[in-house]
Amino acid sequence: MTQTVDELLRESMGLHSAKAALYEQQNELNEQARDEMLQGFEQKKAEFQNQVNGFVSSGALSLAAFKSQVFDGAIHSKGSLALPVDEADETRTAWGKVPQGDIATGHYLYDHHKSAILRLHRCSIAYPGYYENPRYENDKSCSKMQFVLANSNATSTQINERLGELKINPASIGGWNASSYAAVIPSIDITGVHPYSGLFVRFVNINIHGGVPPQEITAFGGNSNFAIDRVDSYNLNF
Repeated sequence: MTQTVDELLRESMGLHSAKAALYEQQNELNEQARDEMLQGFEQKKAEFQNQVNGFVSSGALSLAAFKSQVFDGAIHSKGSLALPVDEADETRTAWGKVPQGDIATGHYLYDHHKSAILRLHRCSIAYPGYYENPRYENDKSCSKMQFVLANSNATSTQINERLGELKINPASIGGWNASSYAAVIPSIDITGVHPYSGLFVRFVNINIHGGVPPQEITAFGGNSNFAIDRVDSYNLNF
């Protein structure tokens, strides 16, 4: 049966209305999806911000909560401490306890925190070979210092073993000057040793001329020296 023009127009308008309704429904669905996505994003953002705030807060608290050992500022040197040569390596001394002098503050510290900051008002090294004629003909080494916070009654062997287990190589510090100095040093805890904490030092020769291996520690490298104000230990990894 042939449709009239009016019937065709009404049918066309009905199709347009249905299409418009579909577009409107699609827009509503898109808006709903967008709102849900934004809501999820805001929730994730809030969770992340809470994590950041917690990290900053805990970090600030850890920085604020530190323990100190105070020293008398006396100057100690490779010669004055006269530490024995490490049996496993003649280019360094054994670890030795740093004297605190008459100041007992913080001497009996129980906490073994993750890191420590050593504050020195002197950390001086020498280049004895520089003054030879010709220069560095004999002494081609320089003695630097390494420090570690460890159990007060620990032996040098125990400290070396624990550093090895943790794969820690303490930084060798010191400068050809008499300036103040601050350094991050390791803090270790040795199982089975009394938990009181103490500061240890050793002297280590490094090569400074000619590309030869470092030399024996007592005869070469100069009389390096240091003076400590205090060491602060923190429950943070620096």
